[in-house]
Amino acid sequence: MFSELKKLQNILIFFSGLSVLFSLISAILVFDNRRFLEFDGLFFILCCLIVLVPIGFIILTVALNRIVNALISREMSLIERIREIEKEQEKQAESLTDNKKSGALSK
Repeated sequence: MFSELKKLQNILIFFSGLSVLFSLISAILVFDNRRFLEFDGLFFILCCLIVLVPIGFIILTVALNRIVNALISREMSLIERIREIEKEQEKQAESLTDNKKSGALSK
């Protein structure tokens, strides 16, 4: 069930790494070619994009990691609870059979 989410998480980690790498390259190119940019607002916009895109991918990766871990821990607790309920049912079934046997012996 969680294998698809793990694959998605690995893809996001890959794209986070790529975005950081390309952001570094973009930052170098933007700062080297700053004098060719006629508009300082464009420089500001490019700098914001250089910073925000990798941060966005990293935030998505961390959020997905937390969601997957929460789902896995919840599933594990549910499985544990189901096992406890099965054990209780087995004990109740054993006590019922013991009561029937003792009732049959007393008659």
